[in-house]
Amino acid sequence: MLACASCGNNVRSGRVALGTNDSGTSTAHIDEDYTELVDDSPNILLAGLPPLEMDGELAGRYLEKAAADRNNAAIRSLAADRFLTYIDLRKAMQGDGLTVDGVHLTAAAYS
Repeated sequence: MLACASCGNNVRSGRVALGTNDSGTSTAHIDEDYTELVDDSPNILLAGLPPLEMDGELAGRYLEKAAADRNNAAIRSLAADRFLTYIDLRKAMQGDGLTVDGVHLTAAAYS
């Protein structure tokens, strides 16, 4: 169970949205990190990567769409293998102008 240092109690579930910054690397890193996280917190919800806008300054310079797709698939697969809830952020968040730099979501995209 996850500990909540600031609230002084235990958290019953968590939402994880990690992996975007690793979308220039292989999925091995994602697999290892997520597996460890899930092993430590079995009641966790996993979220895929948010949409990337590859024409954005940051995404175009540092990330690869194919790597992001592989990382997303790895997260989805781990969720399925462990019977965990998977939240498909790309499916839920569609449209243009969702990010300020191709990676980081705008305030409006969070709503």
